[in-house]
Amino acid sequence: MKISDAEEGVRLANDSEYGLQASVWTKDVERGEAMARRIEAGVVCVNDAQVNYTALNLPMGGWKELGAGYAARARRESASTPRSSPCW
Repeated sequence: MKISDAEEGVRLANDSEYGLQASVWTKDVERGEAMARRIEAGVVCVNDAQVNYTALNLPMGGWKELGAGYAARARRESASTPRSSPCW
């Protein structure tokens, strides 16, 4: 989806009760990495798509209401967790 600016992109990406994976596509990688850090998802890739879904032995988690994700675990354990795991 094309967006008008980075603020709109972050707002739309975070406007969901789920947060498993996201990708940021941009010509400016440094700006994309800064944007990715603001997205509430388990994995955020810049100019790439998540590929570890085929490697089932790698850790995988989401954010927000994903039942088995970081946020759900944090609610159960009352622990703070990182917002996302960047993949660049």
